[in-house]
Amino acid sequence: MGNACQLRRSTLHVLLAVLITVACTGKGETSVTEPPTPGAAPSPTASIDPTVPRARAYAQMADFSGEPGVLLFGGQYGTPPGTGLSDVWAYRPEDGWGQLDPGEEDVRGGEGFVLDADSNVLVTVDEPKTRTFDPRTGDWRTLRTTDHPSNTWGTRFTYDSGSDQVISFGGFDGSALYDETWALDVETQTWTRMHPRERPPAENYHAMEYDPGTDRVILFNLEGETWAYDYDTDTWRNMSPRSAPEARTYTGMAFDPVGERIILFGGVTEFAEDPFGDTWAYDPLANRWTDLDPITAPSPRGWHSMATDAETGAIYLFSGGATRDTDLADLWRFDPRRDEWFQVA
Repeated sequence: MGNACQLRRSTLHVLLAVLITVACTGKGETSVTEPPTPGAAPSPTASIDPTVPRARAYAQMADFSGEPGVLLFGGQYGTPPGTGLSDVWAYRPEDGWGQLDPGEEDVRGGEGFVLDADSNVLVTVDEPKTRTFDPRTGDWRTLRTTDHPSNTWGTRFTYDSGSDQVISFGGFDGSALYDETWALDVETQTWTRMHPRERPPAENYHAMEYDPGTDRVILFNLEGETWAYDYDTDTWRNMSPRSAPEARTYTGMAFDPVGERIILFGGVTEFAEDPFGDTWAYDPLANRWTDLDPITAPSPRGWHSMATDAETGAIYLFSGGATRDTDLADLWRFDPRRDEWFQVA
C-alpha cells in the first residue's frame, strides 16, 4: 500500500463522529407492527432518555454470556473531537436496556470488547491497559500484561474459542497503519506478537470475526478482500472468493450460529464515505459470499456495532449513521432463520 493512500486513509480515520440523538422507548423485544421502509432512519429528537444508551459512534458490542442478550460498551458522541463514553449496557430481550456501569466522564472505551467464553469475562484493550469486565458483578480488573499491541485506533479484536485466545489485527497510531497480529491469553495475562509470513495489508476499521466451524478468524478489509487466520499455524490466507461485498470501511460482522456463517451489514466507502445498507452472508467452508437482500433492514450506515446472542442465535446491531453527523440510537435484531431484520428499540 502506498504512503499517499495510507495518509489519506489515516486522515479520514482520525475524524470522530458527531451526535444526533434519537429517543428509544419501550421494553422487551418485539417486531415492529409495520416494518419501516428499508433505508428509513428514526426521527431524531433533542431529548435523551437515561434508561437507554444515547446515540454514539465507535461503540463495541459482545455476547452476554450465560443469558439471552448482548452487551454494549463505550464509543463517542458530539462535535469532533467529541466526548468519550465508557459506560456498559446490557440488552435483554425480556427486559430491554439496563445500565451495568455508568463509566467515567469523557473517557472513551477501549478499541476491543470481546467475550472470553472460557473465562466468562469481557476483554477491552486501551494501551497500556488490558482490562476485563465481569457483567455478573460489574467488576473491572486490569491484567498484569507486559508486552501488548501498540496504542492504535481501529484495531479489531475477536475471540478464538478453539485456541482460547483473543486475536487482534491492524490499527492506526496517528501517523502509520499497522499490520500486526497479536494473541492474548487471559488466564496467563500474556500478549504474544505473532509473526505470520503473509498477512493482510496494514489497515484499521476493518471487520473481523471468528468462525468455529473452520477454526479460523475471518477478516474483511478495506480493499474488499476476505482473509482467514489460523492461530495454530500462525497463518493468514487470502481466500479470494469469486464474489464479495464492495470494498468498505466502518462496517460490522457477527457470527451466525444457526447457519454457521458470518453476517456483514453496511459500512461506507473509504474516501467519499457513501453508506451501504446491504446484508451479506459468508460461508467459510464454501468460501462464498451471498447478498441476502432482506425485505426490511436498518438504514444505510457505518460506524455501527454488531454482536451475536449465543443463547438465541440472534444478531444485534446498534447505532451508527449514514454520515458522521447522523448517529442513531436504534437497535435491530437479525433473525438468521428468516434472513430478516426487525427493529426492537
